[in-house]
Amino acid sequence: MNKKAELFKAYLEENNITCFTVDEVKDERETVVFRSTISVEGQQLPTIVILDNSFISTVRVFVAANAVREENEKTLLQLINKLNAQQKIMKHYFAEDGSLVIDYSQTSKADELDSQLLMFVVLEVIVKHLEGQYKEIMKQVWA
Repeated sequence: MNKKAELFKAYLEENNITCFTVDEVKDERETVVFRSTISVEGQQLPTIVILDNSFISTVRVFVAANAVREENEKTLLQLINKLNAQQKIMKHYFAEDGSLVIDYSQTSKADELDSQLLMFVVLEVIVKHLEGQYKEIMKQVWA
């Protein structure tokens, strides 16, 4: 397990946070994925924390599977562009399968991690953002 993942795992244990499962990918970057969900508007959104031996740590939230369709693509792209312009610390994008995803990336040395900041971003910034935008996002997804 890489050093950042060890630090995050220790932070979770010290703070009795038990909602994550851990998956060691065993690749060249020693990637470890911490999986959980966040609750927004009664929906459980899959959320992962990706930690490896690079200088980037990522929190990824899967907002809506297969969100983009021909009939909603233009309005969704406009909404996502607007949200990206408003949000400086996270970016919304569409995965290859058309799913809507939010990424937050934190930089640090490969063997350092501010776990408290990472959890603050997940619990405060991303959840609060989605609580304010989820209905509008899903309205456009279902259009």
